[in-house]
Amino acid sequence: MTLNKMHIGVLIAVRMKSSRLKSKALSEIEGKPLVGHLIERMKRVQNAGQIILCTSTHKDDEVLLDIADQYGIKKYAGDELDVMKRFIKAASLNNLKHIVRVTGDNPLTDPENIDRMIERHISEKYEFTKSEYLPLGVNAEVVAVETLIKAHSMAQDPSLTEYMTSYLKRPEYFKIHTMINTDPFYENRENIRLTVDYDADMLVMRYIYGALYKINKNFSIRNVLEYLDSNETILHLNENMLETPLPKV
Repeated sequence: MTLNKMHIGVLIAVRMKSSRLKSKALSEIEGKPLVGHLIERMKRVQNAGQIILCTSTHKDDEVLLDIADQYGIKKYAGDELDVMKRFIKAASLNNLKHIVRVTGDNPLTDPENIDRMIERHISEKYEFTKSEYLPLGVNAEVVAVETLIKAHSMAQDPSLTEYMTSYLKRPEYFKIHTMINTDPFYENRENIRLTVDYDADMLVMRYIYGALYKINKNFSIRNVLEYLDSNETILHLNENMLETPLPKV
């Protein structure tokens, strides 16, 4: 397997605008903004040579560019509505051939899972690689930039490309791979909410980071689930929060 890390980048899609939880990207958890924790976790990805915060040119998002500077990663501000176009431009400017798509409301995105996905994606020459067995908010996706460009050209409504996965889950057009679970520990965990859309989600995140971050800043998803196994009442705090259904594209 030939893996040029500098041609592989983690792209973090994040904006200040949020219909359900205002300015969540900057919400403080253990003394750092939510998106700062996500950046720290993405720095643990071994198989990607670049991390780029991708936001929009809207004036409210300028503060996020400052966050990128503060954490020593690259940044790009682009189209306010067309997220896929934003990613394509950021990839082009940084000479990327493959990107890892990460969203700013998932501060527990798993770097170990991303490394496994990148290895499989490159070695098997997939166009789109995803994982789905981990808890909600922990999975990620890897996509070839050429594939992203093709998917974007097929998009009838660019304003919906925020829902990028919907454009890429098209096996009739793209060579897709889904990482499967091989560890019994993770069975039946995919519906646990470890994403942040509501106040209840933020409360869960603060419990997790409050318990684990001071002990080990590089805590794993296994550590998170072991903690939740021992504190099941925390899982009930956001279990009834509803996911917004993806639009038809």
